[in-house]
Amino acid sequence: MRKKYKVGDTRDTTWLTKKNTWSPTWRSITAGLREVVLSGMSWVVGDGRKIRFWKDRWLFNKTVSLLAIEDLHAGFELVLASDLWHEGRGWDFEKISPFITEVLLFVVLDKVTGARDCMAWGETVDGELSVR
Repeated sequence: MRKKYKVGDTRDTTWLTKKNTWSPTWRSITAGLREVVLSGMSWVVGDGRKIRFWKDRWLFNKTVSLLAIEDLHAGFELVLASDLWHEGRGWDFEKISPFITEVLLFVVLDKVTGARDCMAWGETVDGELSVR
């Protein structure tokens, strides 16, 4: 049985997708929510198959491109975290180290247990979105 999520549940971001069947009022409300909510969302690392390594917020609640010490190559925004991970060896530092160094030493992708990448509210310790 598929789990049902509430609107605004950070585990299911489909409610943030713009729908042409909505009235102009609902479209403007969701546009505002996307602007506020997406800026606070961050990835929780699983297998690395959904996380864009350089462009998504997943490491220290920042994009890795902000931590880069050199300019990145063209097409860098399409590289997934799983593309730079080798099972049994870890990160492909040959491709990463000219740009970023030690911060990845303690981050591990989980390709063993079947854990998947998921979104969480990055502005709180527990990852839960609150309206307070």
